[in-house]
Formats: sequence, C-alpha cells, structure tokens
Amino acid sequence: MPFKSFLKTIFIIFIMGSSIAACTTSSSRYSSPTETAQFERSLMLATQMAGQLQATNAVRYKNVTATAEAYQDILNTAKSWPIVISEPFDEDNDIWVTGENESGEFATISWAIKDGKYEWKADAKDGFVWWVLPESEDVTDFYISADVQFIDGPPDAEAGLVFRHDGDENYYDFSISNDGKYSLYLHNSDGWEPILDWTPSIHLIAGDVNNLAVISVNDHLVIFINNQYQTELPEHRLIFGRAGLIISLSYSGDRGTWQFDNFELHGILDDGNEQAKVLP
Repeated sequence: MPFKSFLKTIFIIFIMGSSIAACTTSSSRYSSPTETAQFERSLMLATQMAGQLQATNAVRYKNVTATAEAYQDILNTAKSWPIVISEPFDEDNDIWVTGENESGEFATISWAIKDGKYEWKADAKDGFVWWVLPESEDVTDFYISADVQFIDGPPDAEAGLVFRHDGDENYYDFSISNDGKYSLYLHNSDGWEPILDWTPSIHLIAGDVNNLAVISVNDHLVIFINNQYQTELPEHRLIFGRAGLIISLSYSGDRGTWQFDNFELHGILDDGNEQAKVLP
C-alpha cells in the first residue's frame, strides 16, 4: 500500500537549494510584448473548455463513446494554452535541482539531467515525500504533463506531479505507484486527504514510460494517463500555485530510481486579476 495511505507521521521535505533559488524562468514563458494577447486567448480557451466540460457532463451517463471523445477535445484544447514551462531535459538549464542531498534527515537523494532524462535516485531513512518546483509564477487554470518511469524500487514507490503548491504546505499530489495504481491527494496543515484514493488503471503500462496529465478549469480537475481520460473531480480549495515533480518512498531502507521527461505546464498566470482566478 502506498505511503500516504498509512496512518503515521509523514515527513514532507521541501527543496530550497541554491540551484532553485538562483534559477531563471524558462525562455518559453510569456514575453512582455505578447502577454496581454496570450492572456486574452487563455481566457477564451478556458471559457471554451468550461463549456466543453458542461456539455461532457450532460452526456456522461448517456453515451460513453461520446463522452470519451469530448474529453479528448478538452485535452487538445488544454494543450493549445500558452506555454509557461516546456522542458525536454535535453540539457541542464539550471531551473531544476541537480547534484546530491547528502545530509537529508529522511532520505539521501541525487538528481541528474543526462541522456535526455531527469533522473532521481533515493535511499530512504524513513518514509518521505519529496518534490522539486522549477522557478515559475503561480498559475490558475492550467494543463500540466510529464512522462514518468520507474527504473527500480518497491511496488509502493510513488512518482508524479505536484501542483497548486502555495509555497507553504498546501498542494495537490497526483501520483502513480510502481504496482499500477494512481491517486490524487490534497496536503495541508492537517496532513493528507485523499480526493481520489489509490485506484488501478488499465492505461498504466508496468515497467514503461507513462504520461501523466492534469487539467484544471474553474473547480474541475480532469486526470489523464497516457492521453486516456481517467476521471473528473470537483475541487476548489486551492485555486493557484506552482507546479513540479514529486516522489515518495514508504519505509526506511527503501530505494528507488525514477526518470522524468517532457515536463510541460500550460495555462493562465496569476497576475492578481480576480477574473483569472475564477473564470466565467
């Protein structure tokens, strides 16, 4: 059973190394001359997607094929949103942690960008969750995606996407486990709350690369695995924040190796505009 399902103390470790603090924003982020136009286009696309979600919900229980096609349209729309970060890991651009955490109280972890992958290796001293957030501004409605592969590790090793991280202890964790399950959890000052507890998916490919994606529009979170719709969940407690990658091991002595690739974040930047936070 994955780590977050245990009723025990959970150690959360937030990486604030110099490579993160000193990093610069991706060159693919909004540029000043086109920011207004891109923002207006984002609003238009988000409004369109909200309409698509409403229409999809109306046919969900009537026509499974039509619903699947509708969610595919939603996915395609989200991919057309302006790019905030696009990272193929072809080279080290100094926006991700690399090197080794040698003095971690709960784990020793190393990170390396090599051969077009972002590789993490961890040796647990206790159960832990660890994430890395590339430098970016907060986003409201968004599409986030990454390729994840377990190279080795126990069946309950986890890896996935962290999003709407508010810089404190509030965030969402969409992860898969090494034994073919996925989950969505909210973390806050009270600990972990399962929005969707660990669930098997026929779309997860054991021992291979799996693409994970989340779309957020208004108070809807839509989850995809390998471009296949999994579920849509109502969730409105965290409305903006940063996004990145996350792993977890459950027990002292656990070891794991993961590789990430093709991290993408598309969406609307939180510029203080109330309309950007709560779209029509």
